[in-house]
Amino acid sequence: PVGTTDSELIFCSLLSWIKHHEFRLADRNDFILLHEKLGEINRLGELNLIFSDGTNLFAYHDRSGYVGPHFLLRHAPYEVVRLHGPYLTIDWAAIIGPDERGYRVASEPFSDENWISFKPGQLLVFCEGNTVFMSESEWISKVNHRRRIRHGALLKLEITYFNDHFCYLERTP
Repeated sequence: PVGTTDSELIFCSLLSWIKHHEFRLADRNDFILLHEKLGEINRLGELNLIFSDGTNLFAYHDRSGYVGPHFLLRHAPYEVVRLHGPYLTIDWAAIIGPDERGYRVASEPFSDENWISFKPGQLLVFCEGNTVFMSESEWISKVNHRRRIRHGALLKLEITYFNDHFCYLERTP
């Protein structure tokens, strides 16, 4: 493994496991196997994990509920949002196009919007601004998400550090 922390060891072990089994992490079966592997790793200790393979954004929440991450779907019409903290606002319409949509994933909600808590042990996979896998699938049927495949679309991934928390936005133009 590269590095000396437990996080680096976990990440390198996970990458080795993916390579050894020749997973492409491209379909439901691969996502289910990844979820099972993350559950195995999680039995050894607390685990919240967000990573990307360049196509998908993967987010896993500790099975005991340790420091629960949250996610939020953003789509037009965009509004000015008041962030937690003194006098902080963002006008999303000024920086995100009207045809763009995407998810924010954060260790804690950083605005008063309707953030959704991950369920303990849950894996979510985002691609091109859509949820493509959720280890607890009943939520998908409630909001009727459908995966849109857009050939030649440029995927943008923003990584933001705000109030001591990493936040991720995946969006498509």
